[in-house]
Amino acid sequence: MGNNNFLKLGAVVLWIAVSIGSCYLTVESFYLLLDWSRWILWIFALAFFVLSSVGMTFIYDSLNSNSDLRNDGRTPCFVTGILMVLAFWVIFSLPTNTHTLYLQQNAKEVVEKDLTEAERNLQQLADGSFINEQWEEKAVKVGGLLNALEQEYKRPDRPGIGKRCKAIIDKIEIAVDPTKEWKLETDRNISANSYKVIEALTLAQMEIEYQKFLAAHDLSKKGTAKRDINNCLKRIGTIKKGIDKNTINYSEMVNETSDVLEIAYPLLSEYGKGHEFNNKVSKTSQLKKVYEVFMSWFSGDLKGQGFAIWFVISILIDFAGFLFATIAFRNTISKKIFN
Repeated sequence: MGNNNFLKLGAVVLWIAVSIGSCYLTVESFYLLLDWSRWILWIFALAFFVLSSVGMTFIYDSLNSNSDLRNDGRTPCFVTGILMVLAFWVIFSLPTNTHTLYLQQNAKEVVEKDLTEAERNLQQLADGSFINEQWEEKAVKVGGLLNALEQEYKRPDRPGIGKRCKAIIDKIEIAVDPTKEWKLETDRNISANSYKVIEALTLAQMEIEYQKFLAAHDLSKKGTAKRDINNCLKRIGTIKKGIDKNTINYSEMVNETSDVLEIAYPLLSEYGKGHEFNNKVSKTSQLKKVYEVFMSWFSGDLKGQGFAIWFVISILIDFAGFLFATIAFRNTISKKIFN
């Protein structure tokens, strides 16, 4: 009897130790997802783990032929145990624990990549260098279309403005002015100077569009835009310093990065990069969503990132706790409820 009590006492101590470790992982994951007080999350996490452990003891007692359960109590005990494990462990504890372990290994790489991208684009926005870059892309596209038009216009087998030339002209109009407010007024009859007229009109409109582009992106006339961009750059720099010096943990790293990017992306969308950042959600923000990370794993998007290993480790941690729980509480709680 004494040895049995000592075994149960040791199992209780080990169960408490494992439960604290498991609950810590659950709390860290839910903290990113919900941003509630950690004290409240600890209460929920402990409740989940205790109820999962009790459910496992129910399953064990219902299947153990040496338990004191009556035969008519085994089935409800088993069903109740399964439901408790599914509700509190499979739905809550297991995914959150895996999520936390995965983030501790991979969050830094994702965060640094998002911060570097945002910082580069904001800096280009602040110093105006993106203007030349974006306009150069537009000029190259329009120039390529004009060359294509010239080649099509001069084809020996079908010279002049035909259906293919008209299709290219439509593309030129959109490339020069995506709002479609500007249209090329072209003579649809074949003439020796048709291409040159189109080219001259296009280049003249491109100069007008360039001046409009410069005016639209002049931050000195955008009120607080310049200040907001510089504030974002300062916050990003602070986060990156914290990461480099290891003075910021991964949950703070993810939360702070997600917050600053929610400010940076609208600035980039409004003042410089357009549709590229329009309603964009950062990968850092996506990391905070427990079940979306799990779905990404199931769909194969997280290959090579060690998610499966953390999934197995989470199972092993919790099953160690459940094992100690069955040793400590077997044939006690279930007997009182189902007999």
